[in-house]
Amino acid sequence: MVLAHGRAWGPTTLHEAFRCKGPAFWKLLTQLRTARPDKKNLKFLASKKPWTGGGPPSPDDVRRLLKSRPDTTVLTISRRGAQAVNNAALEGLFPRYPPKVWIDADVESNPDNYERGERKALEALVPSKMPVYVNMQVYLTRNVRKDIDFVNGMQCRVLGWDAQAAALRVETTTGHRFAVWPWTDTDLGNIVYYPVRPGYASTVGRFQGAELPHVTLYIDAPGVPAAAYTGLSRVSTGKDFLVAANGPLTAEHSVPARE
Repeated sequence: MVLAHGRAWGPTTLHEAFRCKGPAFWKLLTQLRTARPDKKNLKFLASKKPWTGGGPPSPDDVRRLLKSRPDTTVLTISRRGAQAVNNAALEGLFPRYPPKVWIDADVESNPDNYERGERKALEALVPSKMPVYVNMQVYLTRNVRKDIDFVNGMQCRVLGWDAQAAALRVETTTGHRFAVWPWTDTDLGNIVYYPVRPGYASTVGRFQGAELPHVTLYIDAPGVPAAAYTGLSRVSTGKDFLVAANGPLTAEHSVPARE
């Protein structure tokens, strides 16, 4: 089975959940891989809500989630959903102080650069706008220096902003400290931006193949083939995930790759 949804997704063949531990979770993933959830599994999934509201999470929702589950990775279906969660996280975690600065950040994370799932022409692309707070989490988005873990997907903590040098100072989860400078992206028409994005929510497609300790799956767009299976199969047990949707969770939020 192949997971694909426009440019937001890359193809991957779905075979077997090797990281899965426990027969009950294995049965759930097996059903999600091949069919929509039955009433029993749908009820179980609906009981795993990370916040009480029936729509996009509020700043308080995300703040409480991240405080109670600091090991969680929030996965969304769309870039727009990831943007909403990241904005809510920053507002909820840093309510008292204005940002140090706003920077031009990752281009591919900007949902306005896509139309009907396709990336716009190079001349129409614009960087995303990211506020900078000390101690916020970010992901690096380009491979720059492997020896210091300046690689795509590395999570970092912001240490500060060097206004004189116009550089973002970060520390990776592996302990490396360095400055992030503007990046000229020759693959995207020489557009210049800082190769970072907020580190609180990402699309499911960015974590295909990853193994995570905990996932909060926000199904902000129903009907995307294999999205729910791919998100939930990042973890090992049925205790390691939460699920949210806009409105009541239905079988439409978890459709297999093929029906």
